[in-house]
Amino acid sequence: MKKSILFILLLCIFSLCNLYEEKVYEKVTYSIANLNHYTIGVSTESNEDYIERVVVRVELNYEVSVSDTEEEYSTILAANIEKNRRRVELKEEHKRKNELYFDDLGIDNYDTFYICKYSPHIELEYFKNDFILHKDEILSTLENNELVKSVSVIEYETSYNEYLTYVMNSMNMGSIYTNRTYTGSGVTIGLLEQGMIDVNDQGIAGSNYTIHDQPFVTEEVHQHTTIMAQLMAGNYGVAKNAHLLNSYRVGSMSNEIEWMIDNGVDVINMSFGFGDKGTYNNDSAYVDYIVKNYGVFVCVASGNSDEDNNEYVDNPGMAYNALTIGAADDSDGINGYSCFRVTTGANKPNIVVVGEGVNIPNTTLYTSGTSVACAIMTGTVALLFEKYPGLVGKPLQTMAIINASCMFYPTYTTRLDNGYNQLLGAGEFMFDRACTAYNTIRWVTVGSDESGLYVHSDGVNMSVGQKIKIAIVRLVHATGIASQTTFSDFDMDFYEDGQVVASTYSTVDNVEIIEYTALKSGYHSWKVFKFDSETTSDEVVAIAYYLN
Repeated sequence: MKKSILFILLLCIFSLCNLYEEKVYEKVTYSIANLNHYTIGVSTESNEDYIERVVVRVELNYEVSVSDTEEEYSTILAANIEKNRRRVELKEEHKRKNELYFDDLGIDNYDTFYICKYSPHIELEYFKNDFILHKDEILSTLENNELVKSVSVIEYETSYNEYLTYVMNSMNMGSIYTNRTYTGSGVTIGLLEQGMIDVNDQGIAGSNYTIHDQPFVTEEVHQHTTIMAQLMAGNYGVAKNAHLLNSYRVGSMSNEIEWMIDNGVDVINMSFGFGDKGTYNNDSAYVDYIVKNYGVFVCVASGNSDEDNNEYVDNPGMAYNALTIGAADDSDGINGYSCFRVTTGANKPNIVVVGEGVNIPNTTLYTSGTSVACAIMTGTVALLFEKYPGLVGKPLQTMAIINASCMFYPTYTTRLDNGYNQLLGAGEFMFDRACTAYNTIRWVTVGSDESGLYVHSDGVNMSVGQKIKIAIVRLVHATGIASQTTFSDFDMDFYEDGQVVASTYSTVDNVEIIEYTALKSGYHSWKVFKFDSETTSDEVVAIAYYLN
């Protein structure tokens, strides 16, 4: 009997010890402070300065091959054609297989994911505490999955101390934010969300806000709404002295937007989406109508890709007259979740803003997404309106200035018919460039009966190596019914030494841009051409440029 009890005690002790042993997974390697196992560890800095995250990089168990050729090419053009063929073939095969296998991994609890397009990898990103909580479940599932060849666990630390200042710096307005040169004073921001702000939150309490009290509506406080409010116009937000209007979206947007107009709204923030992803619909047409007729500037998030990796832009982000904003990361790239695809309508997003790992100042909370990028841009528009009151009520001119003042990232070189990059739009917004572009704004009224002729021309002297970015914008005519939205086809030619060296030729966009680096010194000019009329009323075209 005593031997049995002793045996049981020893077995219990052995079992308890095993609870704290690190499980060994043959497929798993670690890139964590040179350790071969994953422990909670201690940050090199205080927890008030850093938030730790974990990326689980999954290598899938398949190989792809691409048809090769031994032919030697006599021209760089022929070599590039073959190079691009090989890349496209590999990309399509990897993307197809990765998307096919993603759902079969059986993993959840991740914060974001990225499906690689050029290699057999899928990346799952976790908040560190979530990963620790579900670590063995995650790694065991991957270890036992025949589709998985190997797993790499990577820990990284994201500095979030004053991270909003970092985002402001990335838009060349860091000193404006830290010195509070402009605070949105006198500007009214509308926050339309599927939730209400928490007025007791330390980032909101005491700020200048008005709540829309809708009869017969149960209005629930929502953390997402509170975060958006903090970023835009909270006590530590971009435009902390702006007047914030918060309305709970119920059904259509009509009642809420009309309440905001009644209360003098200048710019409305929308970071929600519904219905017909990637297809221009009546919700977007309604926003187009409001912008055109009431001079309200509207910022809309392009949307985050869903669990099916749907990258199509949400409505009302498909609105022609709205500024649709995608999310960039902090290293001149686009976040994998930032939506950019369209089926019918204008190319979106219009611009991008850093929206990854953004800290809410004076809190330990940080957040990511296109909604974050959108809220920051909405607050920035409020600062532009404070600095240039002449832009208030003039979304056409504001759109032209913003599009002209964006910066392309160097590795995103492809261009659409309207001059945009498919992922970036016009690029990342730069506040200082917008201030310069403000002084270049021009606009011209074009009669509905005018077509097939140049309606505007201008030019500047440029030196070799100087870069110019020109934007032309018109607001579409809308009734709120998508099929009734109309606008005419305007294009632009850019001339160097009397020769056309760049053009836009989109038939589906109301925003078109040209960026050109001078190869010769001298006078450079551009002309805006109207091809045909699609409206029965006059149209106003705004033109702005930034010369670097």
